[in-house]
Amino acid sequence: MIGLTLIASWWPGRYYNVLTWMSDGTSAMERLTESIRQKKPFDEIKTASVSFQSTISRCDRMGVSEEKDIEEPVYRKSYASLEEARAGHGTIVDLVAAGRIPRGDDSD
Repeated sequence: MIGLTLIASWWPGRYYNVLTWMSDGTSAMERLTESIRQKKPFDEIKTASVSFQSTISRCDRMGVSEEKDIEEPVYRKSYASLEEARAGHGTIVDLVAAGRIPRGDDSD
């Protein structure tokens, strides 16, 4: 994990979880996606490429998100490098803390 920040909104009872992590490409879903992308059998794909992701999800005051909030985050962004991901996490936290919550998917 690169960063995990829980932010309380000005609106009572509304909290956001900003999570940034590195995926090493070994999960079954990442391998399946890579298999489809390369048009090769799943068994031939040992790992997908490393990626870096940030998401903003609604959560409770303890930082726990419901499954629907995890599957459909408020915002998602991909990065090419660890340095970009670290800087991006800080930028997103600053935006959410200021009440300017980005929306949608800003993945490359």
